[in-house]
Amino acid sequence: MTVSDTFRIDIIASDPDGKIVLAMCEPRKWGSSTCMEEELIEKIQTYIAFIRNEGYKKEYGDAEASIVLIANYEPPENIKELIDKIAISENIEISHKVIPT
Repeated sequence: MTVSDTFRIDIIASDPDGKIVLAMCEPRKWGSSTCMEEELIEKIQTYIAFIRNEGYKKEYGDAEASIVLIANYEPPENIKELIDKIAISENIEISHKVIPT
């Protein structure tokens, strides 16, 4: 799975506090594809649309949701800034975690 699969939710889990965590996986090196930034934006938009969908409400009720980008490589500053900008504008927690291979 990569961020390039923009219309797929990679992982749905709940944390110990009951928050629903939607994770997306990115094993590719940043910059290895010229459209990674656009793919990331589309993928985040897919996740946000899922969270705001009635199906989410039926499945998870009023459980708060967050999005996490799990990457094998540290995202560059422009990607981190993009994530922060979307999180603020959409009023949703979006973070990243690096798990090297």
